[in-house]
Amino acid sequence: MIDVSSVTVSSWARKYKKTGLDFLKDKPRPGRPKDITSRQRAKIVALAKSKPPEGHEKWSLRLLAEKAVALGLVDSISHQYINQILKDDELSIY
Repeated sequence: MIDVSSVTVSSWARKYKKTGLDFLKDKPRPGRPKDITSRQRAKIVALAKSKPPEGHEKWSLRLLAEKAVALGLVDSISHQYINQILKDDELSIY
């Protein structure tokens, strides 16, 4: 048994009659679209797992962002976005 109200079921039925199963597809979401590829994300994660530069005990988010740009992995990236990438990859050590 599914725990939904009769109003929700009626809404789904109305949408199904109108568009078929297309009503189940995700609609475009607000906000800025991702402008970084999965390959770029993987390279940033690999960079975060690598040995930090000489003179640094560990990678900081800002240092990772600067290095990703310096290596040409991305044209530009914020340290906050680096943090999100690492969280998405379950590398939330920062």
